[in-house]
Parts: sequence; structure tokens; C-alpha cells
Amino acid sequence: MNLPIENFYRRNEGLLQIVGILGLPIAFTIIGIFVTISVERFKLHQAEIMERSKMHQEEMLKRISTQEEYVKIATGILSRKVDKDQNTAIREWAVDILSLYSPIEIKKEQRDDLITGVSRTAWYGLDYTAGYADYDFYANREKRESEQPGAGQPATRPESDSGDCDKP
Repeated sequence: MNLPIENFYRRNEGLLQIVGILGLPIAFTIIGIFVTISVERFKLHQAEIMERSKMHQEEMLKRISTQEEYVKIATGILSRKVDKDQNTAIREWAVDILSLYSPIEIKKEQRDDLITGVSRTAWYGLDYTAGYADYDFYANREKRESEQPGAGQPATRPESDSGDCDKP
């Protein structure tokens, strides 16, 4: 039984072999082009993601730097001694900044203490608010040491009469 496909194959066998020999490299070339295009698109997409990530990282670093500056300003404001005639709005702003950037919640009592500059512990005779900004132990260390007799001199041993400590 001769099928029409078998007849076609037998009649065009040489032509089909030529098409097969030339068709495979062409098919592989086309497939290779599609794979290359796909890989390049993937690389481009990865580069875009990395660029966005870098921009996001830089933006976050700028934000953190700005936050640090605000916290420094706020702590500077709060470390100043409170004048009775002073408007407390700037101290309230400073406490708001600390509350905003603090990972720990500042309670109402603590907030009030920071704004007024009076610690509730001062009521019990323990005034921790006075002196933290003014007291600089390490800056005055050299002055204190120079006032002490023998300060800055290495410790020396008293000399014995015999000069030899090993003898009984």
C-alpha cells in the first residue's frame, strides 16, 4: 500500500535532504537568536533592578542622615537649661522629634519632664536633669590631675638601704 506521503517522500527525497541539511543550521541560528535576546533582556532587567536598589539605598542613607541631624538638634535643645520665661514650643518640637525617631515610646510623664526640664526624680532629692549638659568629666581631667600633687609622675619604689631585695 502506497500512501500519498510515501509517494511524496520518494519523489522529493533529494530535495527534502537538502532542505533538512540547510534547515537545521537555520533553525538552530533562529533559536540561538531568540535565546540571546532573552538573555540580554534578562540582564537589562537585572541591571534596572540593581539601579533602583542602589537609588533606594542612597535615598535611605540620606533619610537616616537627615534623621540623625534632627535628633542631634533636638538633643541639643533639650540639653540646654530651661529658663522660666522661655517658650516651651521649641522643647515640645524637640520631644516630638525624639518621639518620631525613637524605637522606644516616650511616655506622657517622660515627655512632660523633657519639656519642662524638671525630672520627677528631683522631687525625691535626685536631680538628674541638672548637670548632664554642663558636667564634662573628661574635658576637665587634665586640670584635675595637674592640681593633684605628683600628678602625671610615674610611680616609684622607695629605695632600700642594701639595694638588693632578694637578701634576707
